[in-house]
Amino acid sequence: SRVAPRVFVGGAAAARDGPALAAASITHVVNAAPSLPNWFEGGGGGGGGDGAPPRSYLRVDVFDGGASALDPHFAPVTSFIDAALAEHPGNAVLVHCVAGASRSVTLAAAWLASSSGATADAALAAVAAARPVAAPHPGFVDQLRAWVEGGCGKAAAPSLPSPLRRPLPRAASAGAVRSRSPDENAAPARLPSAKSAAALASLPASDRVEGGAGEWAAPSE
Repeated sequence: SRVAPRVFVGGAAAARDGPALAAASITHVVNAAPSLPNWFEGGGGGGGGDGAPPRSYLRVDVFDGGASALDPHFAPVTSFIDAALAEHPGNAVLVHCVAGASRSVTLAAAWLASSSGATADAALAAVAAARPVAAPHPGFVDQLRAWVEGGCGKAAAPSLPSPLRRPLPRAASAGAVRSRSPDENAAPARLPSAKSAAALASLPASDRVEGGAGEWAAPSE
């Protein structure tokens, strides 16, 4: 899903699809799923034989659960994306996790907020508009809001004007990204699609946090 010029969000099926990555000119990848390999690191060969230029990876080892801290990775991910886009006008970035619904969506929203001056809710809503399966963990949403309200780790908040700077109503934006409240953590999340669910069936064991009360039910078969 294209969330901004040269910036895409997806799941495991997209991350291992060499021809699709080549078609989208993906040169840099943020892998936010500890259980998934960097399928095409260092080159287009990597099992896909797509002939694409070498790919650079940034790994974000964060599990999709209530006890996970994604916010320490917001700044490194935004810097990685900014550097990739500035390096060459032909570069493009894929941010992915397993389902392309929670970690990847939150990280992409962090970059969008940092680069455009958007509020956290507006950035999440913008990503969700391009990625309808977006369903970030409510804990990640809270972390993103705190990070953005704190200036995205910068000395001062961005001053660049942007239509995204207009805050969305909290209720509207929460509905747009379908983030569940902690009381609803036990409810299963909707599957991205039958096709995506079938693709996930052949993946390694889930990289969700195991054990512990009140965990989030990530998309699964």
